[in-house]
Amino acid sequence: MPHPQHETQPPVTRLISYTREDDILWVGNGGPPAGGIDLSRRCIVFFGPGCVDANAFTFDDARDLLLPILQGQVTGEVRYEGPDQDAVMIYDRAADTLRLQNGLPDRVRKDIFAECSVFLERDKGLVSAIVLAKAAELLLPVLTAEPEDNGD
Repeated sequence: MPHPQHETQPPVTRLISYTREDDILWVGNGGPPAGGIDLSRRCIVFFGPGCVDANAFTFDDARDLLLPILQGQVTGEVRYEGPDQDAVMIYDRAADTLRLQNGLPDRVRKDIFAECSVFLERDKGLVSAIVLAKAAELLLPVLTAEPEDNGD
């Protein structure tokens, strides 16, 4: 029997879904979202009990916001104002990395899954950024998929 310190952790699940009717993108790991904290006007980060684990984030107006950036129609920093915090979205096409930040300092990193991290200004504090590696690879198939025909 292996020693408990040597047991491997199960791989973290990567769950990405998109609701076309509401234009909401969900990116998560299947953990229980107990509560959410706004990163910006269009983005909420969800945490498990006690804000210990980052489990997911959502983007409202996902197609309108993300497709032009991920498809290269818009380059550089994309700025938008929020009620509490302005935000900047930066897409590094060469690295296929998307970063949404709101100006707060990045002090604590919480991984949702291997390619997706959330940063907090301090432990159990306000969300300062989300970084998603393989952004176009992961998101474009979901955002550009044709709607399913339900036979109606």
